[in-house]
Amino acid sequence: MTTIAFRDGVMAADSMECDDAQKWQCVKLFRARAAVIGLAGDSVNSLIFLDWYRDRKNPAPERDTDHSFEALVASAAKLELWTELLRPQIISADYYAIGSGASVALGCMYGGSDAYTAVEAACHFARGSREPVIAKSIRPERDVVYEPAAAIKLAVRGAKTRKS
Repeated sequence: MTTIAFRDGVMAADSMECDDAQKWQCVKLFRARAAVIGLAGDSVNSLIFLDWYRDRKNPAPERDTDHSFEALVASAAKLELWTELLRPQIISADYYAIGSGASVALGCMYGGSDAYTAVEAACHFARGSREPVIAKSIRPERDVVYEPAAAIKLAVRGAKTRKS
């Protein structure tokens, strides 16, 4: 259960992972090969994909195709959607979202919201997403920290923050 959204060079994601018995906080956004990658779906297959994507010198890894995942890969050049079939689909939209909260996020972005606000809304209205929302820019030097605790630290040092 996840919401990952992309718009205007920024990818945002919720932080909840769960199984049948419990919920916990996790990381869903990563950097690799000059891109930001958002992972949704089966955690094991997602992380196998991430390792493979970072270093594609090896052949496609063994994975359980019965457990699906999606990876939204954003770079300055393009936006791609990858699945367990390891075939990228180029997304040519101004904004995009994946995961169980994608419909809420897409509706927000259709109304003009940024990716962070769209995921924040999904955390309130989609059952499978939970704050804190984390966001990364496709340009690391432009990363804006959204978590309140980190925002306070950075504001003291004079860095740009969305919430302070």
